[in-house]
Amino acid sequence: MSTIWLIIGILVGLFVIYKLVRYATTVTSVVPQEKRKVVYRWGKFHRVVGPGIVRIYPRLDTIEKTIEVRDHPVSVPVEGIFAYGVPNGFTFNFTCRIDPVTAAAGDKQELTRLVLMRESERQEQLPVKVRDAVVDQVAELQQSMPLPAGANTFDGVVALAPGSERYNLLLQGVADRLEKELPKIGIILNTGQKITIMRRILPDDLISDLQTKRGIDVRGDALMRYVQQLRQGIPDVSPAVLSTILGSIPGVDMSHVSPLLIESSGGNQRLESEIEIHPDGTHQINLHQPAGAQPPATTQPRSTQKPASYKLTPDDLRVLKQVPRNDTPRKKSA
Repeated sequence: MSTIWLIIGILVGLFVIYKLVRYATTVTSVVPQEKRKVVYRWGKFHRVVGPGIVRIYPRLDTIEKTIEVRDHPVSVPVEGIFAYGVPNGFTFNFTCRIDPVTAAAGDKQELTRLVLMRESERQEQLPVKVRDAVVDQVAELQQSMPLPAGANTFDGVVALAPGSERYNLLLQGVADRLEKELPKIGIILNTGQKITIMRRILPDDLISDLQTKRGIDVRGDALMRYVQQLRQGIPDVSPAVLSTILGSIPGVDMSHVSPLLIESSGGNQRLESEIEIHPDGTHQINLHQPAGAQPPATTQPRSTQKPASYKLTPDDLRVLKQVPRNDTPRKKSA
């Protein structure tokens, strides 16, 4: 009887050993460099594996999903941004990737939260983070670089013209904020690629005002004045390039304005002007003296003294001859 129980015990032991060995056997797989595998153990999040060769226990672990960590461009529209008295809409473009491991920075609890976040929720939170960054940066710009007293609506439009100092600070500030805020939703910003604004949207009524010149001075001389303001922020850029910057603003048409530079031979006089072409084909030249330029040198007034009267002498009269009038009949030749 004892022999039978011994045999039964041996069989049970062998079965248990078989099961343990089977559970302990690992399965090897290769995870590509641009992907990560999310491993669950007994139904709970365990770890994120990859890239390279990884081993899992098929009876204990399951791979629930794959995360693509490749950098990809994203376009995020942000509307209703009130900046410098003008409502704006922007479309920001930048490069980022979904990377919960890097975003968690070694915090297992934070990593669990980011992995369990639904992708739809992550995509919904991305525009919110971008909008918050833009609002905060615009508020900081308006406080640190306000418009001068008496500024009009067009001044508010030009304040964020592409290439201007405020425009560059806006992009830099948004990038700095996104670098800190996007990891909270498991996204890493690629700081090697600059953030750009693909499109700027202004209200239709404001564009109409700019195009019809109602209430806003967008004549050639006013545009050149704004070019001078922009030059203070980017002094190394030519007036032609700055005019192009103004032309990138919705509603502003610079095609009828051509910048012109006039300098004296001595180089001490400098005038800037533009040639404005009217719809009827006529040209109008407007001259402007840049701020801080030396005024033209004062010229000596011309003498107003009348020349002395000249009287004919007898010698002068000898060389004069009578000129026949048209109505005098000519003699016929023989």
